[in-house]
Amino acid sequence: MRFLKCLLPIVLLGMFLPFQNLTAGAVSTQKEDVEKVSVYYFHNTTRCATCNAVESVTLDALKENFASKVTDGSISFISLNLEEDEGKAAAKKLKIAGQTLLFVSEKEKVNLTNFGFMNALTKPEKLKLKVKTTVEKLLE
Repeated sequence: MRFLKCLLPIVLLGMFLPFQNLTAGAVSTQKEDVEKVSVYYFHNTTRCATCNAVESVTLDALKENFASKVTDGSISFISLNLEEDEGKAAAKKLKIAGQTLLFVSEKEKVNLTNFGFMNALTKPEKLKLKVKTTVEKLLE
């Protein structure tokens, strides 16, 4: 959680800059126009099994399909509590009102909240596939 608290200001700063590579130790030979995708999961303090499943299935999908991009910072996952100051601030900037699973690139935002909550517990593979195809589309 501390890591995410430290990472949030960097991610938010990156949203206002032309997606420069802010990852520490980044390889200098990378293209400067590399697309970045940020996956935000906004939740409350009290969480049900479905809330937890949305987060864990999304994280699993990112790790299984985009491990190197997660490692190099091209894809980030940020879990934010809407009842804490950081979560409130990020929600305000992204215009989020409640629990949300949001994929953000420089080009667009994709909200998978309803899809995630409908499938995380009962059809996790369906959610994993949707996460994969959404990220692929945002990286095009």
